[in-house]
Amino acid sequence: MKIFDTITFFKENLVTNLRFEILDDKVDYFVICESSFDHKGNKKKLNFRLDNEKFKNRIIYIVLDEPFAKPNDPWKNQAKQREYIFNGIKYANSEDFIMFSDPDEIPNPETLNKLILKKKYGIFMQNCFCYKLNLFNQFESPWEGTRICKMRDLKSINFMRQNVKKKNMKLEQFSNPDFEVGEKVQHKEFGSGTILGISDKKLQIRFENSDEVIKVFSDFVSKL
Repeated sequence: MKIFDTITFFKENLVTNLRFEILDDKVDYFVICESSFDHKGNKKKLNFRLDNEKFKNRIIYIVLDEPFAKPNDPWKNQAKQREYIFNGIKYANSEDFIMFSDPDEIPNPETLNKLILKKKYGIFMQNCFCYKLNLFNQFESPWEGTRICKMRDLKSINFMRQNVKKKNMKLEQFSNPDFEVGEKVQHKEFGSGTILGISDKKLQIRFENSDEVIKVFSDFVSKL
């Protein structure tokens, strides 16, 4: 039984190479999937750089080199890049573990000791650090980070990321004088969506182009 750690990559070389070091004696292969286009459809240069050559025989680096479909949809583009990871795990056997997350969602390596999944999927509840490695975000911890399953159960990486959630997750209902639950809003990066929950300065929003409920700070949101 082997462990494949898979990520989609943009230009996060520092944290990705740190990930290799932290998970060194727990993970058998690291799969990095980079696209020649950003999620807005713009052509970009390839940025991945391996800093420590000792990992070179355990790195599976794959490139999605074809343009994303038009009209451009960042969420669908993200999903396509995630699914392209299957090209990097084609030699995994049915009992191997497949992990997926963003580069900065690094699981605690101790949780991988004698790993046993009691259900089809697993989710790592991780501490959330923002901007700097020593800036702990207590308000969004534990963070629903890395997902994991056996290769035999993996049908869609995007499904595992978007739909594997902590069971019975509840939305906080606190007050914010500027916004109301059910209100339509616009976020600078994610576009338009509907507020489903409010926790002081944090809004839980379901955006129109995604099935995922995302927590954002109200400073970056305006009313429609």
